[in-house]
Parts: sequence; structure tokens; C-alpha cells
Amino acid sequence: NKEQIKKEVWTDNEEGNKIEIYKASSDNEEGKIIANIILEQKLSKQLHNYDFAVLYRTNSQSRAIEETLRKKNIPYKI
Repeated sequence: NKEQIKKEVWTDNEEGNKIEIYKASSDNEEGKIIANIILEQKLSKQLHNYDFAVLYRTNSQSRAIEETLRKKNIPYKI
């Protein structure tokens, strides 16, 4: 987004993990990053599918994410 307004991400809640930001060069790469994070977190922290949520702004953004989740056998609900 060439017209994106720069912003600083912050929280008033000092507890919990720091926010992590990932940049992807394409929708497909974004889907792969999301799926890999889910798989890694499930294994390393023994989390379950219900521990995750993926937020997106438009329906078109979900296509690449859904495709990658299906390929990696990660169940999901929309």
C-alpha cells in the first residue's frame, strides 16, 4: 500500500509476548508464513488449533491463506 500511514504498534499491557511483525512479498508467501508459524507454535508450545486466530480485512486475502492451510493439513473455520 503506497499510501499507508506509518504507525507505531503499542500496548498498555506489559504482560505477554512482544508483538511480532512479518513482511511478505506476496499473498502466497503470507499464507506460508502464517501456516509455518502455526505449525511451529503447535509443536514447540503444544498448542491446539483453537489457540490460533488469523485476522484479515477482505475476503480476497483469505484465498492464499486457506490454500496453504489446506496443503499443510491445518484445519480451519471461517
